[in-house]
Amino acid sequence: RIDWRTGRPMVFRDTAFWKEHEARRVEQGLSVPAYCKANDLALSTFRRYAAQETAESRPVNARKQTAAQPSRFVPIGGTTTSDEAPVVEIETGEGMKLRLLGPAADRLMQHVLGKLA
Repeated sequence: RIDWRTGRPMVFRDTAFWKEHEARRVEQGLSVPAYCKANDLALSTFRRYAAQETAESRPVNARKQTAAQPSRFVPIGGTTTSDEAPVVEIETGEGMKLRLLGPAADRLMQHVLGKLA
């Protein structure tokens, strides 16, 4: 099969080929574009295999932690600082937190408790 972009024959390599090149690239301390140019490799293919290898080598918990952004509080509307005001905090699996205070938290809790009854 001929690559329509370059006019050269396409060569399909297995994962071991790309793993070996990634190890060499890291050892040489080159950027991905520089390594691909020096070794006449397809940049997009190399990036795809390198990204796949990196994702597979990390434990599942580490993937979630690196994907999650540090939590920060973003106030919305009129919030209250009273310690007695109802507070509901919802945390998603992607590291996002939603904090409801006062009447909004109270309405949410009433709704949830109504569904459980």
